[in-house]
Amino acid sequence: MDFIKDLKTYQERKRELEAALGNPAVFSNQKKIRDLHEECQRVSEITQMMELYAKVSYDLAQAKEMIADAEMKETAEEEILRAQSSLSLFFLPTPWIRKT
Repeated sequence: MDFIKDLKTYQERKRELEAALGNPAVFSNQKKIRDLHEECQRVSEITQMMELYAKVSYDLAQAKEMIADAEMKETAEEEILRAQSSLSLFFLPTPWIRKT
């Protein structure tokens, strides 16, 4: 699984759905609007979580690089703990995410 490729796929799908929702041709079909809106919400939630995961992973990598600097060691250790704590939340059960 390629995380970055998957993230880009979801981001692209989100743009497609947003464009479709802005298309006047679908306004006459309430079911189509509802379906597009529901999918857009799901894709947006997934995209948001993936973007957050990518940011926290990047922050963790940066903090690990800073730890070698004696002046930054304490700050880096705090950042590592914060990032690890944030990353651990991604592995908790998430009942608020709807299954497709």
